[in-house]
Amino acid sequence: MFNRPMQPDCTFYIHEFALRLPVGGSRVMNDQAMHLAFMANAHRVSIRIIPAAHGSFAGLSGGAFALMSDVDEQRLPVVCAEITGASLFLDESAIVEEHHTVLNELDRIALDRGQSRSWLVKLAGEYDRPGDGPNAAGVFDLA
Repeated sequence: MFNRPMQPDCTFYIHEFALRLPVGGSRVMNDQAMHLAFMANAHRVSIRIIPAAHGSFAGLSGGAFALMSDVDEQRLPVVCAEITGASLFLDESAIVEEHHTVLNELDRIALDRGQSRSWLVKLAGEYDRPGDGPNAAGVFDLA
């Protein structure tokens, strides 16, 4: 999708906890964080990190979703909600508006694009050092 001539504009909001869950060991964690950092440099891709300091966000209690809209707005926006074994495509205006509200809140609390990219590089660096991951507190200082 990201190598097509007509790439979509995509914004991904990822909670810090999802990126800190160790999967596959330090090398895999380093590679994944670096891949995300490189993707965050792509012209039409925005990766935004939700810091752990914000805790759990109530708007995400429904699970993962994607809000898709047409650039020229010829089609109604659609929410794609992920459930076990299936995806639901919802176009009711109240549901779409509720998801817009969630995205607005995520946009407010997330690190901006540059901060998120820096955070991902620091996370990758933590997994590239001797030892097995982030510092004991599990926190990075962005200063």
